[in-house]
Amino acid sequence: MVRYFEDIDEFGEDFLYEAKLLIVGEPGAGKTSLYRKLVNENAELPKKDETTRGIDIHEYHFKTAQKKDFRINLWDFGGQVIMYFAHQFFLTANSLYILVTDGRQENSNFKYWLHVIDLLGKDSKIIVVQNEVGNRVHRTNLNDYVSRFKNIVFTKSLNLDKNLPRIRSLRKKVEEEINLAHTLNIIFKAGSQVTEVMAKENQITGLKGKEIEWIEPNKFIPANAKQINGTDFSLNVDLVVQAIGTKPGEEIKKFAFGLKTDEKGIIAVKNNYETNIPGVFAGGDVVNGGATVVQAVGDGKKAAESIDSYLC
Repeated sequence: MVRYFEDIDEFGEDFLYEAKLLIVGEPGAGKTSLYRKLVNENAELPKKDETTRGIDIHEYHFKTAQKKDFRINLWDFGGQVIMYFAHQFFLTANSLYILVTDGRQENSNFKYWLHVIDLLGKDSKIIVVQNEVGNRVHRTNLNDYVSRFKNIVFTKSLNLDKNLPRIRSLRKKVEEEINLAHTLNIIFKAGSQVTEVMAKENQITGLKGKEIEWIEPNKFIPANAKQINGTDFSLNVDLVVQAIGTKPGEEIKKFAFGLKTDEKGIIAVKNNYETNIPGVFAGGDVVNGGATVVQAVGDGKKAAESIDSYLC
């Protein structure tokens, strides 16, 4: 033990650059196809009679922004009902999940997978991929699921056989989430509200809060939040940055020439953040009237995804 601490003093400490990524979904949704494209975007897709029996585990490597070698242990789950019993043993916390759905089917059993990940994966993040296979595509509206399941951090619709730009975008997001959550040891408390800032001798020591649910779907502002009893939590912190938004001023009407606004100067957008002018997108306080910086950043990311889809 003494040698252990001596080595730390001499060589310092480092992170274990390794994480677990689980790909789940219904049989034939495209889980193995997604695995192959994540590892090699030019890989051939599985043949129709190829299917995962049980669980296949693979390694996927990438370089972090700090030029560190990061290894992802990628678990490709068979989607057969007979495999459901194994979920309690292998679906774990502190992981990243990709839920793959078949874009040809109207019922992709969304609720089951999101509930079981929420139950067994705890605070693990979820990426939802709608695989557009063939010419018949049923686009599931994910807004209700995103507002209900706070761990969904990203959604993507793509054709794994054709959309290389979107596959690269998805791979970048996977690496980003893995790097943030595991390398930097970040704790995400999405869907929560701070109830108390704790301090001792004029020094901040922690936060208390509760989880929330939205009274009106898809309206992410504090006034629309309802605290959930029995979800109290506390975090040890030594610095708090209050992120609040501001309402758009009169100047918005001056530079938003040609954009549709209401009487308060708020810019009107569609569900994909596109304004009344094709190819022009908006998000944040100029759209929601003033919420949080976190939501403004989230709007920016979602608008960026829409811009990416618009350009592809």
